[in-house]
Amino acid sequence: MSAVSQMKRLGNSSVITLRTSQTSLVNSTSLVQDDFAAAPVEGDLDGDGFVTNADIALLLLDFGPCTGQPCEGDLDGTGAVDNGDLAYMLLLFS
Repeated sequence: MSAVSQMKRLGNSSVITLRTSQTSLVNSTSLVQDDFAAAPVEGDLDGDGFVTNADIALLLLDFGPCTGQPCEGDLDGTGAVDNGDLAYMLLLFS
């Protein structure tokens, strides 16, 4: 049995699609496709799968107290986007 797998880059999606082509002993080929949910990346505010300059920009846009709704940039859960969140994001930066 031989298997060929292809994986797509996450991009803006949180689903990975895995396609596998398998040939059995009787030369019958089947295509199997599975979708797997990707684990969210901590600090990835724009959903591209990485912590980059764009995520830092989004964090800075939320800088200050979270009023009435949770802020995505409040990584440490203090109720405000502050220097602690910026420092933590810089540790996660890829």
